[in-house]
Amino acid sequence: MTYEVKDGEMSVMVFVNTHKDKHPKAPSHNVVIKLPDGSEFKGGLWTYTSEKAGKFLSGSVRKDDGEWKTRNRESNREPNEIAIDF
Repeated sequence: MTYEVKDGEMSVMVFVNTHKDKHPKAPSHNVVIKLPDGSEFKGGLWTYTSEKAGKFLSGSVRKDDGEWKTRNRESNREPNEIAIDF
C-alpha cells in the first residue's frame, strides 16, 4: 500500500539509519520532508534520554539543494577546517 500526499499537505518520512555504525556521531534516524510547493528538506534525528522526558528524538533538517554533501568530504571543507589522516 502506497501513501499518497494530498494537495497542500506536507510529507514527513523518517527512516532508521542502517549506516550508523560507520560514524559515531551519525544520526539514529534520517528524515526527508517534502512541502506542498515541491521543496525538499533532509536531515537527521538523534536519540536522547532525559530524566524528566525519558527517551526522545531531537534533530535538524536543511533544504536539499540537489548537492547533498557531507561535511567531511574534501571538496566541501570550510576554509577554517583541516583534515588530518592517521
